[in-house]
Amino acid sequence: MSTKPIRIAQISDLHIKRPGQLAYGRVDTAKALERCVAALNAFRPAPDFVVISGDLADTPVAEEYHYLVELLAALKLPFAGIPGNHDGRDMMRAVFGWAARSRAPGFKRSRQAPWRTRCADPAMA
Repeated sequence: MSTKPIRIAQISDLHIKRPGQLAYGRVDTAKALERCVAALNAFRPAPDFVVISGDLADTPVAEEYHYLVELLAALKLPFAGIPGNHDGRDMMRAVFGWAARSRAPGFKRSRQAPWRTRCADPAMA
């Protein structure tokens, strides 16, 4: 068994809007996420895994999740997303493709790392 520590980073409340829209009329959440992803990618030692807790989208509409997929494409680390009260769970799973790999609603499993993770949606737990 490995004694190497596991480093988990968590980011939360992304509130991603449609491209070009500001959250609450003033916050560019997409730019904030781009800076956050760059920082996560630059960490040394690198995190082994990133947990992204809700709210991932703000409204939510499918376009926000598709935009989020584009923004997260730059993240070079394995991650799981957990929906929050602003998220459309079925829409989120459909866009990210998580439903097909989940055994139960509200869970995301990952085998991208050398260990398994299970992240529970608190509304479903």
